[in-house]
Amino acid sequence: MSPSDFLNLARAMLPKVKAIREAIHAEPELSFQEEKTHAKVMAFLPEGWQLQTSDQHFGIVARKGMKNPGNKVGIRAELDALPIEEKTGAPYASKIPGRMHACGHDVHTACLIGAMHIATNLAENWSGEVVAVFQPAEEQLPGGGKMMLEQGLFAEDKPDVMLGMHVFPEMQVGALGFRPGPYMASTDELWIQIQGRGGHAALMRQSENALAAAAALVSQIYALGTELSQPEEPVVSSIGWIQGLGSTNVIPDSTQLRGTLRCLSPERRSQAHERLQALANQLDSQFGTKTSLEIRAGYPPLVNSEDWTTWAKAKATELLGNENSRELPIRMTADDFAWYAPVAPLVYFRLGTASASGSNAYSVHDARFDIDEEALVIGTATLAWLAYSAGKR
Repeated sequence: MSPSDFLNLARAMLPKVKAIREAIHAEPELSFQEEKTHAKVMAFLPEGWQLQTSDQHFGIVARKGMKNPGNKVGIRAELDALPIEEKTGAPYASKIPGRMHACGHDVHTACLIGAMHIATNLAENWSGEVVAVFQPAEEQLPGGGKMMLEQGLFAEDKPDVMLGMHVFPEMQVGALGFRPGPYMASTDELWIQIQGRGGHAALMRQSENALAAAAALVSQIYALGTELSQPEEPVVSSIGWIQGLGSTNVIPDSTQLRGTLRCLSPERRSQAHERLQALANQLDSQFGTKTSLEIRAGYPPLVNSEDWTTWAKAKATELLGNENSRELPIRMTADDFAWYAPVAPLVYFRLGTASASGSNAYSVHDARFDIDEEALVIGTATLAWLAYSAGKR
């Protein structure tokens, strides 16, 4: 089988894949609530796959052993949507107020199902095994991937490689992006409360002033990211929410802050945790306040396999040409696909979804996000081609 065969098969699959994507897109469900999405995926799956589901979540695992011996290839797609009011105006737009597939999980799921149909039809020429994982709750900590692994996924029978694809409206349709090694950040939430002593604003001194302490801490947290960053290993620490319920002439007793910490290595992450606690201690010494710092650990850094990702980029070149198989920069967003690293080498790559005309270029998590439907062809072909090639590697 040649790369062009997979593109032709994916193009023939487009009407089915498009219908799957639009059916899922029209009825989005939030994390840990993917009941209807689960039922739709089950109805769209090809025959001949061994299916596994759980009463504890809406995830699905589908396995198919091929005719010839070879590698076991895992492929992950996500089921959940976001709490966003859709503004695309598309005929298949969300029918559910305040919910939208604004991160492309419907695209990933539809392309994976399309790739499974191709694999079913080519089973006699295929090597190894394909394990399709339809995962709930990528958008909500601690992440559905962690939950499925804790409940036994791959506990005994681990894949040789794990593939994960994600839409990328920053790149034109027809192109794929790869980055061996560290690619995406860990994501920790910062929950901070500063307890002081409130009173009349005209009579207050700096001592025990929780609002003044909070203002100082915000600046220090932003500066910490700059302090810890290296040229190839940036750190992001920021505050996005602050509340101190005083008034024009009232200093509140306490203030609350919430923010995020993003790191690209466990070592830098641990260092940042220590520095944040040190900042809180210094703050209390300076202002006489009592600061409670809670770091809610999120997803770990996403580190792609150097070997498998370099190999996958070369296979993408065979499929789409050198100009459409691109190297990606580091990205400080996060994905719970990182949880799969202990069980298999990871290949997390990007699917271009913007139209050549410049349309469909709105960012993920934007209420206007949509894709050029040609991306469904490229996504389906790529997943099938990489799985087929990895099985034979």
